[in-house]
Amino acid sequence: MKRSLFAALFAFAVAAAACDDKSAADAKPQPDAPPKVTASARAAAPPAADTLPSLNVDEAAATLAGMRIDFSGDARGKLTAALEGSPKVRGSMMPVEAMRNATMPRVSTALAALKAAGARGAVLRTATRERSVIGELVVEFDAAAPAPCSVVAMVGKDSAITVWAAGGGSAQRFAHGMAGPDLTLGSEGMRKASASCDSQVYFLGADDAVKWGLVFDLALAARAFEAGAMRATQARVLLSAPSPARKLRE
Repeated sequence: MKRSLFAALFAFAVAAAACDDKSAADAKPQPDAPPKVTASARAAAPPAADTLPSLNVDEAAATLAGMRIDFSGDARGKLTAALEGSPKVRGSMMPVEAMRNATMPRVSTALAALKAAGARGAVLRTATRERSVIGELVVEFDAAAPAPCSVVAMVGKDSAITVWAAGGGSAQRFAHGMAGPDLTLGSEGMRKASASCDSQVYFLGADDAVKWGLVFDLALAARAFEAGAMRATQARVLLSAPSPARKLRE
């Protein structure tokens, strides 16, 4: 009887010790599981290091990554300094959102600052004439002298379009239509002039009072495939208003 009681007590003690060991094991700290990343957390994550800053241009100011630089005083110098503060700008094709109602000098100031900051060029994005679609115009900064036969097209303050060769000489003038520049005849003049020239570069300019949207419309019309694309495919935007029929000086 005593032996049976002793055996029962011994078995109970062994079982209790096993339970204590299991509880102790359960109490040990376990490795942390990786946190779950929610959609909102992903949205709040910082942008990739190679993301270019955004540059917007309207009539009043240029806005770089949220920093507003008014077009007053030395706007070009201030914008250049701000762009130089972003190492990703140098050597890049910088995206630029240019508003249609910005006058030509505003866009030219932004492009001049980009060029001074070491950008390779710009991808200008502007609403088309119908305002329903955003178009793109790729502009490269090239220090090479233009070929004498390269096409130059300018929109005047009276909305007339003038087309001539970069080396100077005679010019064709297309008077404005009912709703502004005559894009049909003006772009046709550009295509005809380009057809007789081996240069792949063409130049766009405008009087200081002209809205950028009109110059943008002319560039898109000149390269429209349904009308027969212009031979020259590389656009350059002149940083100051050219003199019609005169030799081009960038």
